[in-house]
Amino acid sequence: MRKVHLFCLLFVPAFALTACGGLNDGTESSSTVLTYYVEPKLERYNSVKFASAFDDTQFVITDSSSLKQIPVTSDMVTGFNSSQNSFDKDLTAKVAYQKMSLDLVYQISSTYSVDGAYDLKLSSDQAIEISRIYPSGKTLSTYTVPDTISALPAPLNTWPVTTFSDTTFTDALTTFHLGKNQTSLDSLLGNFTQIIPAENGALKYDNGFLIDGINHKLLGMSADLSGEVSIPSDVTSLASYSFATPNSKITKLTIPSTVKLGLSFYGAVALTGLTAFGVESGNTHLQADQNGTLYVISNGGTLAAAVPMGKSYTVASPLVLENTSKSSPLDFLYQCTNVKAVTLSDTATYFSVSSYDLPSIERLTLPGTTAVVKPSAGSLAHFSTTCVFKVPSSLLADYQASDDWSSVKDRISAIA
Repeated sequence: MRKVHLFCLLFVPAFALTACGGLNDGTESSSTVLTYYVEPKLERYNSVKFASAFDDTQFVITDSSSLKQIPVTSDMVTGFNSSQNSFDKDLTAKVAYQKMSLDLVYQISSTYSVDGAYDLKLSSDQAIEISRIYPSGKTLSTYTVPDTISALPAPLNTWPVTTFSDTTFTDALTTFHLGKNQTSLDSLLGNFTQIIPAENGALKYDNGFLIDGINHKLLGMSADLSGEVSIPSDVTSLASYSFATPNSKITKLTIPSTVKLGLSFYGAVALTGLTAFGVESGNTHLQADQNGTLYVISNGGTLAAAVPMGKSYTVASPLVLENTSKSSPLDFLYQCTNVKAVTLSDTATYFSVSSYDLPSIERLTLPGTTAVVKPSAGSLAHFSTTCVFKVPSSLLADYQASDDWSSVKDRISAIA
């Protein structure tokens, strides 16, 4: 909080000097010069809610001796206006006290809560971001972003909702309807949530692609796209739900050199005709192998990221994770019902399944002959109770004796 000072001096003979305008009842030494200023009663809490009345308990007048504090009440204040379109910036009102005019510095908070409904972010360009909805989005199967929020005080109740950033949703959310005024969607939502544009909305499909132009993120692809499809080069990131709209007509999907991919991406399970991913030359963050499997290059290592759902991976023809790092996260196989068998890279020393069950996997093969591959805690519980684990015959006894594998030791056998 910036302290604004006002000095009050009396030029009289030394034997008659007293403090001027004293908060201390005129008892100070004849040499005392007091400074008066207005500050929040609680340090740094000079923020007020938009369109709120002046709070008689928030600010106090104090002096440089800090011996007393006088509450600032609304009848002492002029120029206070909490309805300005100026957020999180210093504004000044005046406080009248003992024939003095003191500066009161306050800010109008850009955050605003509507009880039991929303947490919001207000911007000076008269737009609203929804940062949280209540009750939590965790149980919702569908949600529609409002165009405006009528419960807000004027003029906020006419401001458009342009951004949505709530992260409380889960995979229970199957459809998410954009607001007409919405220009950005910065939310995790569910991994398989279909994004539905509003009619004549600001965000809409362009040549089959729904792109958040502010974040350069792909939000969805049209069900009408077919054949070999390339994502536009102005896209730099993919949402986990980018490919959630069902499509059986896309056969190959090429990702441009501009795209980076986070490890929270869960593939393209709705693209049931897809037989291969492709990666444009020059992309240093992604690669695709000869079988069309997509990989992320992370911290110098290679991690599998997505498999084409139009191919079938069986015990006789498993998904082979080639050239991956020593660590192999397998959560990317969530809901990949076309994958019945997986073979890890022979360099793998560790694998993990941290979040989701993989009931479709019938066989996991660990071909490395150097040492027993270690599963992360709890990983084996995510496989079905009928899944079998194949290991080199030279390490079979070691696997069956390992504490890490004790819960499934009866289902471990040698690679034929």
